[in-house]
Amino acid sequence: MIQEPDPLSDPLLGLPNTFRAFYGAFRGLRQVQIRAIPPILEGRDLIVQAATGSGKSEAVLAPALERVITSGRTHGILYIIPTRALAKDLMRRFEAIITERLNLILAIRTGDIKKGGTQRPDIMFTTPESLDVMLGSGNTNLKAFLTRVGTVIIDEVHPLVHQYRGRHLVYLFTRLERKTHAPIQKIAMSATIAGVSEVMDFFNFRPDAAAISTDADRQIQARLLHLKNEEMEFPALLNDLYREWGYRKILVFCNSRSACDRLSKIVRRNGVFRVVTELHYSNLKAKERKKAEDRFRKNSHALCIATSTLELGIDVGDVDAVLLYHPPGSVSSFLQRIGRANRRGQSINFWGITSGESAGNQVIRFLALLALGRQGNIEAPSHKVLPSVLSQQVISCLYEKKEISLNALEELFPDRQHLLPDVFKSLEKKGWLRQCKRPGLVRGGWQYRDHFMTHNIWGNFPKTEKEYILEVDMASIADIPQSIVDQMEVGDRVYLSGRRLTILKIEDGDPGRVTARPATGKDDKTLVWIGLGAHVSWETAQAMARILHAGTLPRNSGLMTRTRKLCRRERSFFDHRVVLANGIEVVPGTQSRFHFCTFLGSAGNLVLEWAVRDHFQDDDLVVSASETGVACSQWIDFQKLNLPITKQAFHTFVAAHFRVLRSLIPLNIFWRTLPRNQMIEELAEFLYDQRVADTFARYLELGSQIVSGDMAALSTPLNMDAGDAPCFEMAAGATLLSHEMQTATLPEDSPFLSPLWQAPCLDPDRANARALTATMVSDYMFHGQCDRRFCLSYLGLAHPVRTQDHVMALAREQGIQHEQAVLSALGQQGLRLMAPEPPGPGEPRWAPSVRLMEAIIRQLSLDPGNARPIFLSQCYLKIEVAIPACPQITGIGIPDLVKFFPGKDGQTIIEAGDIKRSPIPGYHHKWQVAFYALALAQMIDRRKLSARISRKGFIMTPPPLRNVQETEPYQIHTFDFIPYLETLPTLLKHLGHVLSGPPAHADYRLQSLCTACSGFLSCYHHALAHEPLRFLPKLTRGELAALQHMGCTTLEQLSHALENKRVFSSPGQQRKLAGWCDAFLNNRIRCHEKKTHRFPANLSRTIFIHLEKDPLDGLPQVLGWQVLDTDARTIIASNVW
Repeated sequence: MIQEPDPLSDPLLGLPNTFRAFYGAFRGLRQVQIRAIPPILEGRDLIVQAATGSGKSEAVLAPALERVITSGRTHGILYIIPTRALAKDLMRRFEAIITERLNLILAIRTGDIKKGGTQRPDIMFTTPESLDVMLGSGNTNLKAFLTRVGTVIIDEVHPLVHQYRGRHLVYLFTRLERKTHAPIQKIAMSATIAGVSEVMDFFNFRPDAAAISTDADRQIQARLLHLKNEEMEFPALLNDLYREWGYRKILVFCNSRSACDRLSKIVRRNGVFRVVTELHYSNLKAKERKKAEDRFRKNSHALCIATSTLELGIDVGDVDAVLLYHPPGSVSSFLQRIGRANRRGQSINFWGITSGESAGNQVIRFLALLALGRQGNIEAPSHKVLPSVLSQQVISCLYEKKEISLNALEELFPDRQHLLPDVFKSLEKKGWLRQCKRPGLVRGGWQYRDHFMTHNIWGNFPKTEKEYILEVDMASIADIPQSIVDQMEVGDRVYLSGRRLTILKIEDGDPGRVTARPATGKDDKTLVWIGLGAHVSWETAQAMARILHAGTLPRNSGLMTRTRKLCRRERSFFDHRVVLANGIEVVPGTQSRFHFCTFLGSAGNLVLEWAVRDHFQDDDLVVSASETGVACSQWIDFQKLNLPITKQAFHTFVAAHFRVLRSLIPLNIFWRTLPRNQMIEELAEFLYDQRVADTFARYLELGSQIVSGDMAALSTPLNMDAGDAPCFEMAAGATLLSHEMQTATLPEDSPFLSPLWQAPCLDPDRANARALTATMVSDYMFHGQCDRRFCLSYLGLAHPVRTQDHVMALAREQGIQHEQAVLSALGQQGLRLMAPEPPGPGEPRWAPSVRLMEAIIRQLSLDPGNARPIFLSQCYLKIEVAIPACPQITGIGIPDLVKFFPGKDGQTIIEAGDIKRSPIPGYHHKWQVAFYALALAQMIDRRKLSARISRKGFIMTPPPLRNVQETEPYQIHTFDFIPYLETLPTLLKHLGHVLSGPPAHADYRLQSLCTACSGFLSCYHHALAHEPLRFLPKLTRGELAALQHMGCTTLEQLSHALENKRVFSSPGQQRKLAGWCDAFLNNRIRCHEKKTHRFPANLSRTIFIHLEKDPLDGLPQVLGWQVLDTDARTIIASNVW
């Protein structure tokens, strides 16, 4: 509970010695500084949570040092800081106050500074690792100081809880209290604390501990940008912030050291910050970092580009704005970074920058972090035992005592007695400990000696992940983490950065370098991605789901034009999502066919990815995990996966994937000292989350049946192998078109090879003509009124592509399920739903439908005023003569629903309809319903029924996804099909003309949707051999006929005609045709560059496509593209396939 000050007494009266030294120059104290005084003076444990720049350090130091003075300097203070840089910064800020104004002795002891320790210090700034060294030191002054420590202050406590260094501190405090022989007052503070009780329990605070939390009044002013061209747009943005916004000091945070280097190089070439740019990251020498901090703090006009090294508390002065180059992985890091801006103002100016292929996902994560940050919703760390820290403490105690025993360590750490025996055995087995002559005692082994000599026995830092530059063809194309490089060997074929590559060389310099060259084939080595900085929490992933599903964009989100478009694009993927019974949403993938959206966070989806790999055991499987889900080339039945749903099951999972996971998780060096079972336990602690386990249990229980969405939206109708090699050998001077003409061959199942191809579709020698169905009419419209496709469909040769495709089977199955759900819902609503009986022996199939229709019409005519609509399902409709010119062709239609209801004049009105699984009715669906209406009209006329056809038709589709919980599983779309009915006779006449000839003579056009047709390769081959003009994009039938009439049948003839001005068309059309011809005949595409004044740069570029050859063997290397800036002679962007 928070200790409220007595309103009748002034807490400031409790600081007679330190008030003036700390607060004499202040106009007034903040609430956190007033409220911290009583509990600290009373010796109670305390947690302080307050915003960055709120004066937390002064709030705890003033009363803590008051205790030192009033005790007669018998009471000492340890001030624990997570970084050496922060220790130096505190020294700079408070040394004069403590030593000159209070006349106390201040010491600092970090890895690179030792000051004041030889005297009798009253307060010491130090790090956890240096405290560990001091506990084992033989220095008399240090030992005396540690026995006087009565207060420990833990600054920036948030990254310590349930992490290596935090667990390290817990053990150190236990050892320290052994030396003081009394409980120590603990004070923890941070700007971002997920749960006060979590911190108290973790550091063993006493029951009377107090907590102070102040709500920050500072509003977060966010602006999210997308940079398409880093080289030009980043300096332009900084110039704009300086000149238009008045920002003089800007702090840029990056997620990687390589990104810092790249941006620094760009900024230092031009712009208003080119001579005042500083760089700050951990690999720089401490002296260089200190110089950068000082220059940035003192200069009124400066830019600093940093990694997380400037997140924690270092005072760099007033910063006008913070730029986040790509979103961080956690809310805590996000708040720490943006909290560095405008610390004395009422708002935080924060600019989020997105770029690259994942820019859309970056925007969504920025919005999620912003929402969580504004709510103060910070990730709560999961509980971890981390036995490797216990192993390190055994070694540290050995350094202190020189000889130790298991019994002594069990007495020191009684809550770890169940772990220590195995730890001792493993340390002895692996050379860290060796038995002494005296029974029960051990000394250091050769491993201890080697690590002691390199000062590596006092730290629990996780391994810092090194970055490597990936070079392809002497160009740096990406930065890859060491966890990925560790999985590669020279000669491996891998799929990396969107390319298939062969690894040629791996260099371990600084920075590291991986040299590769483009490769072909599909036997890629599997690489698993989860960078140490890429871990995105469950909370952030869940917030991303809420952003993607929200009906409107978040208020005050700061989205600019580009990022707003990116956000809408990311959300548009979910417009046609498929929802499974287990709650997973499936959308089309960008790299793989399906993206299964789970929103489990990075760790949860890593486990899911490997469960998928284990299930399929397929070399051709493409699967990858991200914070939002798993992308996979195959459909996943989640009930068939071996998913861990208990803590023990996670241990089993880790044991099965031990080699992979140990290179992905940030482990300290003492992890390798553990026995295997404890190594597995520690690995599992980084992956286990009860929420993920519960979700996995739901996946196994509820299954993967589709409950909403259109499966067809997920299918990719390509009948060619996506893994075909992108490289092939081609003669010098040859064009891609000529090469294709020489190498393309017809598939064995091509309709061209059928005897029906050259024969008329309506051969008089054929016994029975096929009927024209409503589905054929719909298919004709769907495929762009392709006459050849219609012939194939009529003759039964248009078999669907990928007939064995599991996805297509699922689509058909869910269509049937939707139809059944609609019919069931109509019945539950009390509507009358009827279906015709099967025909009797020898009876025409349509006869029962006609009888039932006549009965319905008679029934409605008896009492038209009270009659309710009646629906007829699956009735059989027949048109005696569908095509007047072809009397032998009948028409058949079987609508899902026909609605009968009385009109105002007493005559029954019949309305044709259908049930479709697509989100909205398609144009071709309406033609299908119009065909039903035509059949109904003919049947009414032929049978002289007292009814008429409605002017409208209807199509019933699933409700919008936002309404999936509504009672009715459908929504009704109505449309006027009179225009369709009036056009149908002309359409049917044209189809009759098409059927009078062979399919080989039917007209066709090559379009993108043609790849879904089984005859595509046949038409493609025919165009190559006889009509290459058909490859000209978007050429209309009229334009093609006009060119053929002028004698142009080849691209060469057309190009020659254009040169001689013999093509009679508009100048714009001539330029378009000339550009197309140039592309095909010269293997290049040239675009006319247009100037634009839109910010921030010229958006148009000239593009050349050419062949890149290997310098060693002269063979083509890879098919790809490069975008060049012709003025600067630099490569702006590039890609290979």
